[in-house]
Amino acid sequence: MISSNNKTFTLLSNRDIEICIDENNNEFIEYEYIKFYISIDSDSFKLDDNDCIALKDISDISTKLKNQLPSNVMLLDGFNQKLTPGLLPDGIESLYLGDIKYELMIGSIPNTVTSVYLLDGFNHKLVPGILPKSVYSLYLGDINRKLKIGSIPNTVTCVHLLDGFNQILTPGIIPDGVKWLYLHDIEQELIIGSISSTVKNICLEDGFNQKLTPGILPDGIEWLYLHDIEQELIIGSIPNTVKNVYLENGFNQKLIPGILPNSVEWLFLGEIQKELMIGSIPNTVIHVTLFDVFNQKLTPGILPDSVKWLGLYDIEQELMVGSIPNTVEGIYLFDGFNQKLTPGILPEGVECLFLYDIKQELMIGSIPNTVKKVFIYKSFKQQIEPYVSDIVKITKY
Repeated sequence: MISSNNKTFTLLSNRDIEICIDENNNEFIEYEYIKFYISIDSDSFKLDDNDCIALKDISDISTKLKNQLPSNVMLLDGFNQKLTPGLLPDGIESLYLGDIKYELMIGSIPNTVTSVYLLDGFNHKLVPGILPKSVYSLYLGDINRKLKIGSIPNTVTCVHLLDGFNQILTPGIIPDGVKWLYLHDIEQELIIGSISSTVKNICLEDGFNQKLTPGILPDGIEWLYLHDIEQELIIGSIPNTVKNVYLENGFNQKLIPGILPNSVEWLFLGEIQKELMIGSIPNTVIHVTLFDVFNQKLTPGILPDSVKWLGLYDIEQELMVGSIPNTVEGIYLFDGFNQKLTPGILPEGVECLFLYDIKQELMIGSIPNTVKKVFIYKSFKQQIEPYVSDIVKITKY
């Protein structure tokens, strides 16, 4: 049982956070859906695997933890102890830092930490060496001190720029070691060179609000994830090195022909708001996957003849004859797929069929005569033999 303490405090910059109480009278806050304990009432308290602590003072809670070591630790605004080497023990994996009072020094962060969150209001210089080589994921909010070349070590491979991040990303700030970059609603305009050409994967999160003029996303990117971004894409926004595109989480733009460049070969579609049109998907795309929340009618021609492999989850709109082009050679019907496969839905031309936990019963004619191989996975709950000829090779996993 969890109850509200009816108290809110500004424990982190610009955030009023409600304090809750668990069944043992221990106080906690929630940050980004994670529970952080801020006081412990019981001497017998034991941390679960996913429990975390948030501290104003190192003695606030740690004395009652004894030999227990949480993997996630948050230092709240006003934390007022010098983080001399060893104060934070080895074993911490994720460290959240608010507006703490004292400068970090080399060794402040133990070398078991793999993820660091510098939250809104963090107000210290990140001189080279502050972040140990063990850190590979870095989350940056509205921090107050300017980043410099070398602030982010080359060992960091994943950077998240969170809502409110308000610094100009001059070339070199994002080092060449970064391969994954997540951009939220950041305040300063990106410029050509802000993103290193060594970045391979970029995710533009909900609320990202910048014009992607050609060159902002550099050549070299191979994977692009687009959520509910604010500014319209234009032809040239997406570099022609991108091979894999995810459109999901409320993506709300018309995909006019040319937006997706001819380099794209893999396309993954989730919850998108605007209807696709013929030409939205370039005829270089070979693999298409439609996720559970995909809610578009697949009128004939939407999927181009270049598509050879198609993956289908629990999509919302009924397929019709012609939805799937007869150039498709392999089809994956994943867990939750919930449509009747009347004859003709799976077109002649399909040679390989992969079956998971589909919800509708197969019928005579569901599987076209061109199928040569059927792969049955453990979750599949139907008999396949009545619906295929004896010459079809059936492989069970």
